[in-house]
Amino acid sequence: MNADAENGGRPKLAEGGLPVTDRNDCAVLVLNYNGTQFIRPTLDSLLKQTVVPHIVVIDNHSTDESPDIIAREYPSVELVRNDRNYDFGTAYNRAIKPRKEEFVVILNNDIVMEPDCIENALKFLESTPEAGAAVFIVFEMDQPVKFPYDRDYIVKKRFGIDFGTHVRFESKESKPKWMRYIWGGGSMLRRRIFDVIQFDEDFGWYWEDADLGWMMVNRTKYRPAAVPGAIVHHIGGASVKKRFRNDEANLMDHRNALLSFQKNATAWELLRSWAERRYFFKKQPDKEKLLQDMKRKREKERVLPK
Repeated sequence: MNADAENGGRPKLAEGGLPVTDRNDCAVLVLNYNGTQFIRPTLDSLLKQTVVPHIVVIDNHSTDESPDIIAREYPSVELVRNDRNYDFGTAYNRAIKPRKEEFVVILNNDIVMEPDCIENALKFLESTPEAGAAVFIVFEMDQPVKFPYDRDYIVKKRFGIDFGTHVRFESKESKPKWMRYIWGGGSMLRRRIFDVIQFDEDFGWYWEDADLGWMMVNRTKYRPAAVPGAIVHHIGGASVKKRFRNDEANLMDHRNALLSFQKNATAWELLRSWAERRYFFKKQPDKEKLLQDMKRKREKERVLPK
């Protein structure tokens, strides 16, 4: 972080006493909806980074006071106000498309970062040309950072396919591990990837992060990796719990997993997973609509860039 010698070695300050941005090639996009309870700790952790990125809050048409808190208390943060409450993928596609920075971070509004998270993610992407995304390591809120790290939920597994390694890191300095998905709650991506692929806006919520990672591996020259030095703390499910009941969330999770598998899997993977897919089909209340959605997705995918 840039330091001002006349300020006792502390960061230079912008209007309102906040640190200035010192990485103009990196933007953090925080998707906020009614985040009064969480937004201050999230933004404070970003402003305390060893490398301070450009911070953008995309307010998803909140009905609480969180947009006013941001505008009043965080003058160095760019605030974008959406005209309605968009789904996850739609909101991020709209926000990422006009960005000029080389790196973009997607971040929930209920995340607190370790101070060197951004710096370590940038170091990895800058030193690893084949990496398209640095996936953050997730600890529960207020949980001490403790290694070895072997949390199972960093791995998404469905229909017999692992979307990541069974992640075990001995320390923050361990070698990153390649994966097949990103984590929608907190990941740093190369902006140029979105010139080829984007979040699937038919998904609404759930599985869009795994789907984007799978498309990244299949359709670009890049792939994601979990980076042990990029650590965040998360209140699990806080964002989505405000929108959906548990049964609605489970239905969307299964539906979107099926759609992603249908459009991205190889013929062998489709064959191998037949029994499990049949089981999940039986759980859908509208099987005909699901099949129509899959057919439409296949037709749509044929015209995407190679």
